[in-house]
Amino acid sequence: MQELIICFITLFTVYLFLKNYEKYYTLFILTIPFINEFVAPSFLAPINATVLLSFTGIIIYLYKYGFSFSGWKKAGAFWIMAFLYSSLLVSDYYASEHHPFSLFSVFTLYINILIYWELLKKRSSKIILYTYKFSLLLGAFIGSYALLEVILGYNPYINLTSPLKLYTNNTIITEVRFGIKRTQTFFSMHETNAGFSYLLIVLLCFINCKKRSFERKKGYIVISLLVLNVFASGSRAAIIGIAVLSLAFFKRKSIKVLLLLSPILLLLVVLFFQDYVTNIIDSITNTSQVDGSNAEMRSEQFNIALYYLLRSPWIGNGIAYTWTYVTVYDQNIFGAESLWLPVMIDQGVWGIISYIFFFLYSLYYCIKARVSSLCFFVIGFIIFNSLSSIPNISFTYVFVVISAITASYKSTNKKYASVPDNPCL
Repeated sequence: MQELIICFITLFTVYLFLKNYEKYYTLFILTIPFINEFVAPSFLAPINATVLLSFTGIIIYLYKYGFSFSGWKKAGAFWIMAFLYSSLLVSDYYASEHHPFSLFSVFTLYINILIYWELLKKRSSKIILYTYKFSLLLGAFIGSYALLEVILGYNPYINLTSPLKLYTNNTIITEVRFGIKRTQTFFSMHETNAGFSYLLIVLLCFINCKKRSFERKKGYIVISLLVLNVFASGSRAAIIGIAVLSLAFFKRKSIKVLLLLSPILLLLVVLFFQDYVTNIIDSITNTSQVDGSNAEMRSEQFNIALYYLLRSPWIGNGIAYTWTYVTVYDQNIFGAESLWLPVMIDQGVWGIISYIFFFLYSLYYCIKARVSSLCFFVIGFIIFNSLSSIPNISFTYVFVVISAITASYKSTNKKYASVPDNPCL
């Protein structure tokens, strides 16, 4: 049965790509975090749905557009991706156990990002429109379902699909945090749910600024639902990321208005939301008082990662070493809940430097495109992903978001001003 479903989805995807490649490839790029959730069928293992559909999309791109990658060599994004990939290649080559499929999976992911960037150059206005509409649709669907999950106190979709073992991690989250059942919507983990909502919030916030009044109102409703979902997920790292992101939308007038309204806002918090806000602040400043990860556990995880880093400091211990060895023999590493812990163990100093270069290039890309306020998204995502892992969402997704937003402003000949004059407020 599973084989038939996979074959049907693949053939249907081929049909959609051939029918309107720009539209449906954009949808595919946006939904990769969700597609990553599904388990690899036995007859294709270890190839999962994302790799299969990515490879299909790459082949059809070559069929429709030819080998038109000549512009890549002039793009900084290409060389940053190449540098990132080189750290993986070297780490895997010198490791005692090789993981060619992992290399191929990462390769298809990077090619996906570069193809999306190429499509933005070729069909800028169409791809931006598709990106916005699909983000709005996905955001409305996830945000509305999160609200339903909060009201019901359980997740009907996850409860129904979990026994079918469709996901690689079939987790039913029942934990309550800050007085609310932690939302996971259509994802196996609450962190993935929060991370995906975070990315949609950024896309909608920045692109929504240029829409007509009625369209902006719809966008603001969806953004509000997604922000609610992030808070309801109970992810402290995501909440901090949202707090950093919010700095992108302040201007001088907003700060003055906020200062004037602060007594009223403080009164409302004290009257209606005191316990909720207190719980959030206390869980961040006093991590030992909440369930889940805390400062002591994170410190122990870092010490374990440092130990393995020192065993092979320059190139690491090999791809997936964290998951195939360390989590088995050093179980206190738990889920290696930070972007940097697996990098330290698997790829060593070379990997760490390549990741830092990627984030620095992302900041440079925003500033060069005169999108200075978008830097807060990059910084917020770094903090979010440093404080917690985000399963099934690659850190390189940052470039998908910033390339779409910067292209949206270039297409309308609008220039971003400095942060205090951001047009969103």
